[in-house]
Amino acid sequence: MAAETLQNNALPNPAHKSNSLKSNALYQKVSPNFKQSGFQEPLAMVQGFILGLIARGHTSAESKTLELATSVLNSGEALSGSGIALFTTLLIESERALQQKELALFVPGKEEGAARARVQALVDLAYGFSLGFCSESQPIAGSIVQTNYQELNDELREHLDLIENLTQIDAASGASDQDIKLVHDTLAAAIVRLYELVTQPQS
Repeated sequence: MAAETLQNNALPNPAHKSNSLKSNALYQKVSPNFKQSGFQEPLAMVQGFILGLIARGHTSAESKTLELATSVLNSGEALSGSGIALFTTLLIESERALQQKELALFVPGKEEGAARARVQALVDLAYGFSLGFCSESQPIAGSIVQTNYQELNDELREHLDLIENLTQIDAASGASDQDIKLVHDTLAAAIVRLYELVTQPQS
């Protein structure tokens, strides 16, 4: 079911047309100030964590999202003022991207980095997403009174397991461009589907 659902929910172009950082407007907006933000983890992992928070049902209007980012992702270390601004920008823009299915992951294009760096960015994203999505225990899909409640949650578990498996990829394994694109597109589609399962009413 997971593979079929991912294919059916693949993001339309231009979302998958290019995954270069140069053409990624959000990356270009936040990356210049990232070193001064106070985050201890790579930017791709921070993006994944924020996407995980949103996919589990948190919104950009909640102060709790910053508390979770500080405690879970940053080992309790406070962010700088510019870090809080960067986090807020990422949160608002990522929420909009998920709503519109126009997700642009912070992964270098094939002209921007070696295969190892591109795979590592995907692994960081997947790990960050898992942390954010399960930061307060795993959420559920739909209402318990729905007849397809179990089916929806079986699908949720499949997608989450898939993303957790992506965190185990060896960045030094010599992945091809085709392999990297497949992982990129699969990860993006799984994130969007998990967001839909948790936050949107199911028919």
